[in-house]
This record gives sequence, C-alpha cells and structure tokens, in this order.
Amino acid sequence: MEEFYFSEEDEVLLDKEWKIIENYKTLPYMLFHSLTNIFPMIKYEEELEHINDYVYHNQKNLNNILTDKKYKTEEAKNSDIDSEYYGETIMFSEGDEATWEWLIETINKCNNIVLFLSFIEGALKEIYDWFSERKKYKGRNKPRGTSNIEYYIKEIGKCCNYDLHCKLYRELEIIKIAKRIRNVFVHEWDAYYNEKNRIIFDNTLKNFKIIKLIDSISKILYFCEYAGVKGEILEKEDNNIRRFFTMARIERIKEEFNDPKIIDIIDNII
Repeated sequence: MEEFYFSEEDEVLLDKEWKIIENYKTLPYMLFHSLTNIFPMIKYEEELEHINDYVYHNQKNLNNILTDKKYKTEEAKNSDIDSEYYGETIMFSEGDEATWEWLIETINKCNNIVLFLSFIEGALKEIYDWFSERKKYKGRNKPRGTSNIEYYIKEIGKCCNYDLHCKLYRELEIIKIAKRIRNVFVHEWDAYYNEKNRIIFDNTLKNFKIIKLIDSISKILYFCEYAGVKGEILEKEDNNIRRFFTMARIERIKEEFNDPKIIDIIDNII
C-alpha cells in the first residue's frame, strides 16, 4: 500500500543560524511550492497540500480500520466458539475484511485519482485563461480526442512561446493512465462487473501509483510557472522569508528537473 506524507513534513527546518538542517531527499514525492509566490500560483500550492493531507489522513484512518478487521478475523480463528457457529463466524470476519480491502484498494484509490485530476484540470484552465488574457493570446479550439489537460498544457506553452508539451510528455503519460482509470470508475462502472474487464482494470489500478500522479501534477505546475516567467507574465517577488522557506525544496527541484533552463530561472528567482 502506498505511503503518503503530511505536507508539514515537507517544511524546511532551520537551526539558530538559519542554516537548513532538513534532508530534503527523504520524501517519496514532490509537492508543488510556488517559486514566485504570486497568486494564484500560491493558491495551487495550498490547495494541493490540502488535498494531499486529506488523502494522507483518510488513508491512515482506513488502514486503522483494516488492521482492526484483520485482528478480529484472527481473534475469531483462535476463539473457542461453539463448533456450530465457528465456520459462519470465520466466514463473516474474512468477508468483512475482504470488503474493506476492496474499498481501500479500489474505491478509495479511484476516488483519490478523481480528486487529483479534477484539481489539476481546474488549475490548468485558470492558468490558461489568466495567461491568455495577459498576453492577448487567442488559442485554437480543442481538437476532438484531446483531453482538457493536454489541451491546456499545449496552449499555455504556445501562449508563453515554450514547448510545455514536450517537457511534460512523461507526466502526460501518467495523466493518461489516471484518466483511463477515472473514466471507467465514473462513466463505465457497469463494465467492471464483467470478469475480463475487471481483471484488466484491477491490474491497471494495482500497478498505478498515486504518488507518481501527485509528483506529475507538481511538475506540471512548476513548468507552467516557469513558462509564465519565461513569457514575462510572472515576475520575481522579493521575499527573503520565502527564500529561506523554499531553499531545500529548490535544491530538490533542480535535482528532479535536471534542466539547465529551469535551473537558471530558479537561480534568478531566488
């Protein structure tokens, strides 16, 4: 089962001399943190943290419930129940445990995917509308067969004269898998009860990692912010406190992106 972390664990720890003492490489995925500190980029940072923390606490509570169900199953197996009811009791406990496993590994995971996809699609629409208005850019209509997320990324890149789609092709592949899962869950759930479809869906869902989706969403927002700076829509905002607050994250971003252009713009921002 995937391990999420509470967003406050990503905060930078400083000693009395304001030196960073946090090992920023220990966290399993990246949460977006605005490098310009400009609204609405800072809003997306906070919203993603809130969704992440909801998923973190929800997963923790569900895991506690499942642990309790497993304990009760083992307790039933080791109890001195009258033999007439023993098999029935065990069957009920194991069935209850299996139901909760399915709710956690399938329903809850699909719900989380829907939540994160809805967030990034809404954020990208806002960024596209904002950038287009600032640059007086009129994009083309969305082609048939193109998802909203892919469309906004392409158009934001054109608006800023930066090939976002090329930079984010790995992230878009993860988004596509997430969307396939979401579409079955939201629009085609009746097909799930066909055994062949269920096996395919369950395998796809089992192999899909939500932490990779969070990481991809964070990178999409980072590159959109970078495109906005490059397109002269966003500017550096002087804020020394913010500089200390993001320094460990910045080092991690440089390592993650390994892109001289984005490293250069990050260095200029800070």
